[in-house]
Parts: sequence; C-alpha cells; structure tokens
Amino acid sequence: MNQIYQKEKIIQLLLTAAKEYNNLIPKEVILNSDEFQNSKTYILRFYKTNFLHLTGAKTKLSPKDFFEKSLNKTISTNDINDIETTLEKYKIIDKLNCLQEISKCFDNILCVQENFTKNTIACTLATTDGNKTIGFIKAGYVNRPMTLLDKNKLNPNKPIYRIKPIIKKINGTH
Repeated sequence: MNQIYQKEKIIQLLLTAAKEYNNLIPKEVILNSDEFQNSKTYILRFYKTNFLHLTGAKTKLSPKDFFEKSLNKTISTNDINDIETTLEKYKIIDKLNCLQEISKCFDNILCVQENFTKNTIACTLATTDGNKTIGFIKAGYVNRPMTLLDKNKLNPNKPIYRIKPIIKKINGTH
C-alpha cells in the first residue's frame, strides 16, 4: 500500500476522531470514590495538545495545529510524516478507531485503576469501558490523557474500581 493511500485513510479517521475528541475539551470528567487509595477524587481534562500524541501519528505540525487542522478538515497528506512500518500503520489506525468513540466511554460506568503501568508507560490512573483504555497523568490539579490503548488493559491483579463518572461543563478553552 503506498504512502499517499495510507495517509488518506488515516486522514479520514482523523477527521472523525478530532470531532469526537473535541466533545470532551469543554468538559471535566470527575471520578469520585472513597475506595480510591491515592485520592478520593480525580478530575480528567482533555486538551487540544494531547490529541496528536493519542493518535500515534507523527508530524512536523505543533500538537495544537495538528488538532485544529484535523478538526477543521484542512489536514493534508503532507502534514503527516511517512509511516515506516505496517505495525506503525496498524497502531495508528487502532488508536484512531478508539478516538472515534472516546467521549461515549464516559457515558456509563467505567473501570478505573490507580497507578496504572503497561510496558514502559506509567500513569496516575487509567479508565476503561472494555473497548479502550485511557491512561492519565497528573498535571496540576487535573489529570490529562497520556496513552490510549485498544481494549481493556487494566491489571487484573491490582484493585479495579467501578465508577460512574460525573461530566461537568467548564468555561473557556484549553
């Protein structure tokens, strides 16, 4: 499969993923539980600058520009670096498929795990709806997304909490 065709396929997925991700930007997702060990409350917030990293794509654009061009449907094949391997292509496609439904995962009960680790990734906490796992890191008083994995990747040997998230609209953009 040639580079142009691969990039065009990725762009089609990016357009939907950016629109879906944008639904989370003006909101905070609040997770409360007396059972949590490290904090009774976690506030999750999504930023434009995290979108690029979550896609797995590589570009010379800034993370903010990459998100805005994807959202505004002005991103082009020239904006995406060449995809080196088939494995890289499939990782990007898997991540984009997860991103296309990311806001819906906070509509229902989530499984949450504190101190999540997977391979070399270490996060303050991770959430899963069973179809995708999102790892978050502490950034001030909120937690921002650091990783996005296909399926449930929580460690079954560590405590897992079932939580109904509270979605709160916030003022301003970030």
